[in-house]
Amino acid sequence: MFDIDKFFLSRLYINSNGSTEFKEGTHEWHANRLINAYLAVLKDSPNSFQDLNGSIDNDTSLLTDIRDDLREGQKNKTLLPYSAYTLRSQSATKNVFMVGKFGIAPFALNNNLHILMQLYGVRFAEGENIMSYLGLTKLGGFTDRYGRSILSWFSGLINAHVDAAKDPWIPELNVNKYTYNLVSVLMHSGLGKDTFYFTTQPIMKQLATAYENASGVYMNDQSKSKTKVQQEAEEEVIKNMIDVHWNKQLLEDGVATEQTFSFSSYNAAVKAYWKTKGYTPQEAIKALFEKDCQVMRQLAKKHIGEPGS
Repeated sequence: MFDIDKFFLSRLYINSNGSTEFKEGTHEWHANRLINAYLAVLKDSPNSFQDLNGSIDNDTSLLTDIRDDLREGQKNKTLLPYSAYTLRSQSATKNVFMVGKFGIAPFALNNNLHILMQLYGVRFAEGENIMSYLGLTKLGGFTDRYGRSILSWFSGLINAHVDAAKDPWIPELNVNKYTYNLVSVLMHSGLGKDTFYFTTQPIMKQLATAYENASGVYMNDQSKSKTKVQQEAEEEVIKNMIDVHWNKQLLEDGVATEQTFSFSSYNAAVKAYWKTKGYTPQEAIKALFEKDCQVMRQLAKKHIGEPGS
């Protein structure tokens, strides 16, 4: 067995009679059984042929297709002379490279983790939770809701981060430290391309930006832990979203009698709002995550050029 740039070549042991049969328990017997086990998987054409014969760029194209869709209709940015030397450009470039550096390991680990999930049939418990409402409780599937290989998605994410220095486009999908876990669990559950129409929503970009700003050392309250500062930054973004986007509508519809700043009162008011529209909370969540996710796609494309993009 030879290792040529991680490409393995192997052959079965053959005895003097030209047979691959050896005495049970010998080194040759174990080696041949191991190779035959690999061959059995590789020759399982319905499940393996496409993955084995496809280019690695096919996996990356799953993500670049979404990137191109979001860029559609956007004006090209013109860089002014010497703008690359400004503090803003240098800082932005550093952040992009850091995304590439830190993003490889999480998705490489999740790539291996998905194999274990497939082997052991890992899934979320059914019940009163958002994953059950969305029908995304199975974590060990082979394909997403559109028939694409889930492992291909993880492979594409790894490739995108490896190539970040050459073509730093992955931040456009809002894939960063704040969303690594979110992207991974939605990939495992089979949400597929809709994952990235969700992560590119304006509120998700604002949350990621607030989290990143709160993760620094400078300009933050040193008397508080980093976790506390990050949590407060997230809550501030959500509070502003509630005030701007929801409180006005809830007050106009008579569902809320006062501004609902606390999360508990906000959740109660939102449930009451959906009830007045004839939706149960479960139906409302399904409506927001409709299969084609056109609303999320349109909103993501509309706001892709705004601050926090």
